[in-house]
Amino acid sequence: MARFAASRRVILTLSDQGVSSASNFAVTAVVAHDTGPSGLGAFSIAYAAWLVVAAMHRSLVTDPMIIEGDARDRGELRGLSAGLGAELLLGVATTLSLACFGLVALAGGWRAVAFGLFALAPWLPALLAQDYWRWAGFMTRRPGMSLANDIVFDVVQAGAFAVVLFSHAGSVPLLVCSWGLGGAAGALLGMAQFRLAPSIGSGYRLLRERWRLGKWIAGSSLVNWGASQAYTFVAAATLGPAGLGAIKAARTLVSGPAGVLIQAGGSVGLPEATRAYTDRGKAGLLSVARLVNVAGLLSFGFAGFVVVLWGRPLMGLLYGPQFVRFWGAAVLFALAYVVGSLGIGPILVLKAVRRTAWILYADAVELVVSVAATVSLCWAFGIDGAAEAFIVTYATGALVFRLYQRRAVSQVISPAAGPLALEAQAPVGQPLCPGVLAERAS
Repeated sequence: MARFAASRRVILTLSDQGVSSASNFAVTAVVAHDTGPSGLGAFSIAYAAWLVVAAMHRSLVTDPMIIEGDARDRGELRGLSAGLGAELLLGVATTLSLACFGLVALAGGWRAVAFGLFALAPWLPALLAQDYWRWAGFMTRRPGMSLANDIVFDVVQAGAFAVVLFSHAGSVPLLVCSWGLGGAAGALLGMAQFRLAPSIGSGYRLLRERWRLGKWIAGSSLVNWGASQAYTFVAAATLGPAGLGAIKAARTLVSGPAGVLIQAGGSVGLPEATRAYTDRGKAGLLSVARLVNVAGLLSFGFAGFVVVLWGRPLMGLLYGPQFVRFWGAAVLFALAYVVGSLGIGPILVLKAVRRTAWILYADAVELVVSVAATVSLCWAFGIDGAAEAFIVTYATGALVFRLYQRRAVSQVISPAAGPLALEAQAPVGQPLCPGVLAERAS
């Protein structure tokens, strides 16, 4: 029965990630068809801003809640109100920040980018709340609720897209607003699903209490975002909006479909990894990490196979005929993601054992390599150079993460160790995960 329940959760989580990824992929495809490479390039700036905001909320709110087990018990959901309050606080702060960046872009003459940021900013609280409810379903082992929420998100977004496209008023800001309307619908549905309202005061306390753990994850997420999004700004400066749009299309052709399994690995992987570490210690944790790693490698390997054989017609079908000539870059991105998938399991391990500072160090190495490789290769080889820079970056990151995983696993206390040894093992500022105690008890 337990195995059946676990399989059902995995299937529902995978289905939810498919629906969620379809939403993100649809935004890219619609913008590409409606505005061409230049419009997609301007949208890429706004989407890069959303990615860093999403990374921050997961680092400061949902990941610490999962690691600490704040909502592990279905019957104990009071912590979810605090989490929602924290999300709304982050949403207001990021709205103001994004509006300021929009003013800077407007002053610099980047009107399309500025209007895209202005269109996204008001929707950030709703988009964060919707993404939070998805993670609440994963945290409480009820991914069916996450799936229902994402379906509503997609349906509302698709309806708004249809209105914009059939009215022939297509523009990046209107399409971004359609995306935001979907987030608002999901945010309201989540409160109805869990029958909870936000607690702002508790949310502020949660952010403060989880800061000791969350700051390392947030730092690593910010650095990782810089490493993975360096091409956005380098390409915008060296290749212009059209070149940036071409890179976005080629990359999304690979990361959109194959990323379903990767995102599912994070959604179900981290909760399952922390539970496995708590219940079965090191052996359970490594088992989950290996499973997620194999799933990632197979998914990106299959995506790469499809891109090599049918990537050229797919580029034209999904994005428009202007994008067909960028098929070669999509093949290079496929290879980059296959290489990068080797680091997924080690990241789960480092989070579960609370070596989150090491994730930051590894991401810092990736950032340095990414910026250097992107600047040099974009200048030398243009759009293909950006994809080649990803291969170099992801290969370096996978190697460093695996070295850190080996170090972390070697430091897990043996069953014969005593309480003083357990305390001595914990890095400064990072308490021991309960899984270490389970390892000792076994």
